[in-house]
Amino acid sequence: RFILPLGLIASTLAIAPVRFDREKVLRVKPQDEKQANIIKDLAKTNQLDFWYPDAIHHVAANMTIDFRVREKESHSIQSALDQNKMHYEILIHDLQEEIEKQFDVKEDIPGRHSYAKYNNWDKIVAWTEKMVHKHPEMVSRIKIGTTVEDNPLYVLKIGKRDERRKAIFMDCGIHAREWISPAFCQWFVYQPFFGELKAQTSSSW
Repeated sequence: RFILPLGLIASTLAIAPVRFDREKVLRVKPQDEKQANIIKDLAKTNQLDFWYPDAIHHVAANMTIDFRVREKESHSIQSALDQNKMHYEILIHDLQEEIEKQFDVKEDIPGRHSYAKYNNWDKIVAWTEKMVHKHPEMVSRIKIGTTVEDNPLYVLKIGKRDERRKAIFMDCGIHAREWISPAFCQWFVYQPFFGELKAQTSSSW
């Protein structure tokens, strides 16, 4: 048996969303130390959000570097790269557009819970209620507190009530960029009960 916390993502999902309209993600591979220093200098004068590596001090020659740039800075940064003859690739042209593709905003089958997209907090809470309702002998939901915004923090406990076996504890969605981890943990709970069923049978989930 194990305990699966789902509520830790509440504070991330409940706040007003930040938008990234027309922001770009660039990929650059500096060929030498001089070009690596150019990237570092650009980061000091612009708000570069490094995706890889995760900090400016890790930037080095011959390393593939991915970073996000704001719309108002993208033109000047691309111009600086061009002026220094640094080859770059635009991985994402509109970050907000790509983010919106991850959300389950279009459901082919009404009422079906998606395990491949980013579900919002209300959908996750509703899903936990359905899991408990379908398998009350194996699944229970426990409220362990609230967030600073007074949203409930839940864990799902999987296992028979009388068992005294060792348990594992799975944490989902602590970091904002780990968008797939809440979906994975939902799938982890879903799979033992319904993984063998055909898609049309499980469409109500």
